[in-house]
Amino acid sequence: MISESLQDELRLKFNPDGSDVRKIQLRLLDMLLYIDRVCRENGIEYWLSSGTLIGAVRHGGFIPWDDDVDIEMMPDGLVRFIRAVENDSDGRYAIHNHSNDPNYLFSFTKLRDLKSCIEEEKVVPQKLRYNGCSIDIFTMVPSNSRRLHVWARKCIGKEMTIWRAISGYPPVVQNMVKRMIDFPIRHVSLPLLGFMSRVNAGSQLRHTLSAPFHAPRRREEIFPLSSVTFEGHEFPAPGNYDAYLRRIYGDYTVIPPLDKIQVHAKSIEFYD
Repeated sequence: MISESLQDELRLKFNPDGSDVRKIQLRLLDMLLYIDRVCRENGIEYWLSSGTLIGAVRHGGFIPWDDDVDIEMMPDGLVRFIRAVENDSDGRYAIHNHSNDPNYLFSFTKLRDLKSCIEEEKVVPQKLRYNGCSIDIFTMVPSNSRRLHVWARKCIGKEMTIWRAISGYPPVVQNMVKRMIDFPIRHVSLPLLGFMSRVNAGSQLRHTLSAPFHAPRRREEIFPLSSVTFEGHEFPAPGNYDAYLRRIYGDYTVIPPLDKIQVHAKSIEFYD
């Protein structure tokens, strides 16, 4: 973990108390605690991943400029998690994926906060069903080839490009074009690439095909799970999180150049 003095300096610069970034982080922490409760009550394994895990290990919480949360779980865990959230009486959150929102083109699922509205950079200019703060839930699947993973991502990239190009057309034209391209990509190309990717994958895992991140994981570096402290709470983490992070990021303990840091959110509105 970095020194306390450096952490204080970064907090003052990027996410002081009362700043929009810190407000988003605290809302995301509430959401993460909800996920943790649901998963524990239903025996679902999940773990902190990507920048969220770096934040836990290097900062003891959020990376000061980070305004999102990433977790991972296995496909059967995601199915059970979605069912548990949909049957939960909490009412503050909703599942968001392509199945319940055709305008949502990403391959991973989000848990959305229903009491906020956030405008993000680099999103497809379509009207989404939900726009609140979100936690990205990536599923891990066997993957024998980075090349196949990249090809799958390009398929979704083509779909996004077409959707951007037709965003100004009448709705009836948009819907017709969307139906024409959605089925062959999501029900033919991606399943075929997924089948090819599973052959002889061994212990190597990647995010679900067409996800934007191609770095491999190793099953033996994830399981059995351990735990890390994040914002004063204990959350699940890969068993060998140091090897996991170094495989993806190299020396993750190094702070990146501060003048090149950008946050995802453009603006945020809270309803309570």
